[in-house]
Amino acid sequence: MQAGVPRGAIANELQGQSTFDFSVHQASGMLSVQAKLSVKDALIMPRAHAFALDISPSELAHRIIDRGTRFDFQSRVWLETDPKNREYEEYGN
Repeated sequence: MQAGVPRGAIANELQGQSTFDFSVHQASGMLSVQAKLSVKDALIMPRAHAFALDISPSELAHRIIDRGTRFDFQSRVWLETDPKNREYEEYGN
């Protein structure tokens, strides 16, 4: 896609696909600490989980930041809070 594009420019196809959402990185940092993951894995795991749930990585990131979703290190499952009693229940596995 970059072939033929002026030096220092980004091809339109790439620019249209590029998004940099700080919330994804913030959530990955939280996940890294919560689940004792490397930063690399903490960036990959939520993207894969968001894909499996058919939601955007940004949406899942906001759930993690708002503490509505977390990854449990012990059981290795994603947990979602029940808004009524703030208890976590397993989901998306």
